[in-house]
Amino acid sequence: MTRFFQGSLGLLLLVATAVAEPSPAAPAVRLTMPGPGAQNLMLGTWTIRVRHEPSPEQPKGAQGVGTEVWRPGPGGRSVIEEYDERTATGSLEGIGIAWWDEKEKGLRVVWCDSQDPGACRQYQNVARWQGNSLVQTEESEVDGKPLVIRETFTDITSSSFTQILEASPKVDALKPIITIHATRASPAAPAKP
Repeated sequence: MTRFFQGSLGLLLLVATAVAEPSPAAPAVRLTMPGPGAQNLMLGTWTIRVRHEPSPEQPKGAQGVGTEVWRPGPGGRSVIEEYDERTATGSLEGIGIAWWDEKEKGLRVVWCDSQDPGACRQYQNVARWQGNSLVQTEESEVDGKPLVIRETFTDITSSSFTQILEASPKVDALKPIITIHATRASPAAPAKP
């Protein structure tokens, strides 16, 4: 089950296309896919600190560090994320793509990582804005038992954001399992001519 949770880390990282104020730190490269004008704030390189809550697999919890790199996909119609996290017990490397689904009015996501036995997955639901937070909720089964996972991006600015991954068999009993704090490591690359 830990692999499922860790593989889900990138789920909303892909779609964290930001709520925030305009900023001089906003990247020069622009996404052209539909979405809020602030969606470009996530482009660039981020340093991450990750806290894994205690679980049966990790009774003492764990701390991780790493990087995320966000860049526009072809024509700016999608966003690509590269994720690299290291803990004392291992690493998680991932890549994903998110794009606007006009019919569903949200972002679709494909995520691939080094710990998912299936290598890649496309999530069933789209991520949607709820106030100033971007929220994705997925329902599935693990070992024949129901599992609800919700990822929420909050406190999003041009220099940082927080992601909270929660899980439970029921949506009304969700508890945090992973928290990621991201800080901009460098400005986004300049726009290509």
